Amino acid sequence: LVTNAYRYGGSKMVVDAGRNNGVTDIWVEDDGPGVPDSLTESLFEPFTRGDNGKRPDSTGLGLAICARIVKALDGEIVHEPADPRGARFRVTLPTA
Repeated sequence: LVTNAYRYGGSKMVVDAGRNNGVTDIWVEDDGPGVPDSLTESLFEPFTRGDNGKRPDSTGLGLAICARIVKALDGEIVHEPADPRGARFRVTLPTA
C-alpha cells in the first residue's frame, strides 16, 4: 500500500494506525489523482492496473496480494476516496 501511494499518489502520503474494540486499523492515504471510478469494482483483482499499462514495473498484482494476505489474517481491506482528492486504503485486522 505504501509503495502504491508513493508510485501513484501525489506529494503527500500519510500512514496511520489505531486500535479499538479488538481490531487494529491501518490507513494509507495519498493526495494523488485517486482511483478512477471504472476500477473500483475490480481494484483488488489480479492484473488490475490503473496506469493503462504505461508503467513497465507494474504488474497489477500488488493490491490483489495485499487483499489475500489481509483475508488470510481474518481482516478486511477497503478503498475510500480521500478528501479532497487522492486514495485512502484501510486495513482492519483482529488485534492479537
